[in-house]
Amino acid sequence: EMKAATLLLAGETAQAPQTLAKAMFTLQSAGLRGADATEALASSAKLAAGGMGEAGDIAQAMTSILDQFGKKGVDAAEAADFLASTARAGNFESSQLAGALGKVLPVAATLDIGLRDVGGTVALLTRGNGNASESVTQLAATLRFMLSPSRMAIKGLGEVGLTVDDLKKTAAGPGGLV
Repeated sequence: EMKAATLLLAGETAQAPQTLAKAMFTLQSAGLRGADATEALASSAKLAAGGMGEAGDIAQAMTSILDQFGKKGVDAAEAADFLASTARAGNFESSQLAGALGKVLPVAATLDIGLRDVGGTVALLTRGNGNASESVTQLAATLRFMLSPSRMAIKGLGEVGLTVDDLKKTAAGPGGLV
């Protein structure tokens, strides 16, 4: 069944069956099975056909998203929407995003920062630097600061009447993870 679905998807998206088989291996290695894996593969193939990068890289990015945000109800379709909308809003080579997401998603999920906020921030940063990998690294560093701020940072925030918790609440927004 999976072989037939992959061959059909290859024809629909003009992606090589071997490429899709490798992407499916990535998805299954991350723990996706059955319909979830097939849906993620279809989304990866469609994004690849649309110029977002290689299906395998997109599948890897989707596994990162689903691993960190799946418990909060994010499915493969929403993960694909996140990737596509971030690419549309930003100014970067689409393939850069997929490889860099693993740096920021775990920290964002820990801080209850939603996918839309991560994508919006990365897109905004890339408007200035044109580099998704660099922007993700910058965002991840900023978020890690919120997880373990230095004494100097805590003191500096206190001098302006803020705390690290204030920053975390602002970053998470009114709805938390979405």
